Amino acid sequence: MSAQSVASPAAGFDPALLIGGDFVLVRTALLDALGGDLAAAVLLQRIAWRCERAPEGWRATREELRAETHLSEWQLRKALKVLTDRGWLTSRRASRYDSVQVWQVHTTKRATSANAPHSRDGGFLNVESEESSISDIEESSMSSLEDVETSSPLPPFAGGSGDGAQTNCEKPETIAPRDNTRQRRSQAYDTTQRPDVNGLCQHLAERIVANGSRQPEITYAWRKEARNLLDLDKVDPEEAHRLIDWCQRDHFWRSVIVTMGKFREKYDTIRLKASSEEATRRQDEIRAGIRPNPHSWIR
Repeated sequence: MSAQSVASPAAGFDPALLIGGDFVLVRTALLDALGGDLAAAVLLQRIAWRCERAPEGWRATREELRAETHLSEWQLRKALKVLTDRGWLTSRRASRYDSVQVWQVHTTKRATSANAPHSRDGGFLNVESEESSISDIEESSMSSLEDVETSSPLPPFAGGSGDGAQTNCEKPETIAPRDNTRQRRSQAYDTTQRPDVNGLCQHLAERIVANGSRQPEITYAWRKEARNLLDLDKVDPEEAHRLIDWCQRDHFWRSVIVTMGKFREKYDTIRLKASSEEATRRQDEIRAGIRPNPHSWIR
């Protein structure tokens, strides 16, 4: 047999492909739990590893999932459906303007040394050893604090022990209680003790009833409008009472002025209308030889 007919040995492969920084280690128990679905197992393991470093969830697109696991679009879609149907994996949109999603895995119990997640280099995350080291650090920190408190105790409060010792500690200022804004507002708008306000409201209510309407309820809003009319608008109380009588005698305005708020809103309009009618009435009295009323309330 010639040398050319002898089969050449296989070319072989790069041993670095067996273990690398981007490999995904999957337990056979996880594979059995997923019914032998290797794509779903690889995807879940990769997302879980990412979520260890991002507890709020791993932000990634579907293209990044494929790049991390080297799954095809069909394999990725099928694996995501398997994991989401089981409730092991959930996702939500990171925002409305891109395709980034936040992926989170959901477990039923805390991992132990028997079922601890694998690290990237193929080892196990020893939870018990980490907890013991954390507890050792906490104990050492507490002992250090106790030593500091024993060696350098805080100075006594000035004037608190009564021994007259002078220290640099000053007595904290007493913080005044915060004012109740609602209580201050209610006190400022309290018009129940205002005879002028109550009298104006009662007068309008009585005239409304005298016209055959139902008894209106004198509410807080009524008193507030009456107070603003007297205090802010600077209306003369006597003029306001006389204008109430005039508007309730008028056939048009009696149907409009049914609340104190409406009376204040239309006050100037009513006053001008009443002044015009009063001026006309006085001119008619002068023509008829009747002496005008010197106590007219119209200015």
